[in-house]
Amino acid sequence: MRSRFLRHFRDFFMTASMGALLFTIATPRSADAVNHFRPSPNPAPNQKGPKTNGSCATGAAQRFTNFALNGITSASSSPSFERFSITPAPNRMTEDFAPMRKVPATPVVVEANPTLGVMLNGTWVTKDAGPRGFHVQESPNPLHDLGFFQDDLYDFLNEPILSVGEGAGLVVPYLKRLGLKARGLDLWYDEAVIQKLKEVDPEGKHSGYLVEYYNRHKQNLVAGSVFDIPYQNESIKLVVAKYLINNIETQRDKFRALDEMVRVLKVDGEARILQLAEPGSFDERLLVKVLSERYGGKVSVELRFGNLLILKKLRRG
Repeated sequence: MRSRFLRHFRDFFMTASMGALLFTIATPRSADAVNHFRPSPNPAPNQKGPKTNGSCATGAAQRFTNFALNGITSASSSPSFERFSITPAPNRMTEDFAPMRKVPATPVVVEANPTLGVMLNGTWVTKDAGPRGFHVQESPNPLHDLGFFQDDLYDFLNEPILSVGEGAGLVVPYLKRLGLKARGLDLWYDEAVIQKLKEVDPEGKHSGYLVEYYNRHKQNLVAGSVFDIPYQNESIKLVVAKYLINNIETQRDKFRALDEMVRVLKVDGEARILQLAEPGSFDERLLVKVLSERYGGKVSVELRFGNLLILKKLRRG
């Protein structure tokens, strides 16, 4: 009897939660009225702090965006951190990869402490900073967890492939070794930012691997934001994003990033996005339904393995 009651209670709760998420996404709101759930910054290596309660988000909306971690006082408000704001230089407009467009440069904030580490725009770059830190790819095939085997990638031969939020993920070097056209996109791909990292971390203890990655691959790296991708409409055949969307704080901004990826996709092009949020923190079927309605039949939506989202732009008519 008790187990039957618990099942009914669970079913009722899930139905109510899914309805709350659908209402939250579907209801038009001004930018100021959007529920911004902002988790506390992630802890520095080997340091704990107070938990955030995420009280600004409720129901299924909270479950979709809730990836808050234990946090410490923001580096921005701590006198022990040096803080610098750097505006990257404009990208050189080239056509060798894909048609580009001019977009405003997004400032990059470098925050540094000799002991605790270095942050770029609030994300720890120190390698052992935990799940909110920069992802360092060590797999021999960085795209395997996006559902690609090496042979599958040759379907994109001579087509532009863009890795957004590339970080130091080694996606672009792997694709270049296969003879494919690839570029990486991230905010900090800029000489001035790299120079500042060298200044605040001269021994490279925290950010040296980023400096090395940039220096080795900068001819294939482009400065830019996933919210304003510096490529023209329908110019990219494959967009890949690993461990990016889960680090975007608000539901509204998650959708902004997905919209930009769809905008730059060629017809029959694909966007493959891994790690949308913390596993099990959102309803899979509802997410597919919401995205299918959002793109109005212009994009097919598939969710594999619970956390690999595949968006494919459909041929018109």
